Amino acid sequence: MAAYIVVIDSEVTDQEDIEGLSDRLVEVIEAHGGKYLVRGGAIEPRGGEMAPARIAISEFESSDQIRGMFDSADFSELRELRRKSAASNVFIVEGV
Repeated sequence: MAAYIVVIDSEVTDQEDIEGLSDRLVEVIEAHGGKYLVRGGAIEPRGGEMAPARIAISEFESSDQIRGMFDSADFSELRELRRKSAASNVFIVEGV
């Protein structure tokens, strides 16, 4: 079953770092079999109170594949850089 990583950045604290991080994440996500569906495009709120600065959605074949990437050595450094450059909420969501 397809699974997705949904990242919602509520506040970007270092724009330069987040842009460099985004480029490196593309490589890591693709190396682990994923692909971006949404990556920082324009956001047009239509309801609710959330006002995200950025949204990214990546698709993988399974949630196990995502967990494998999260546990990998090549992702660990990027996790720390994300924490330093943005206040984020990250979710694994299974598809239908």
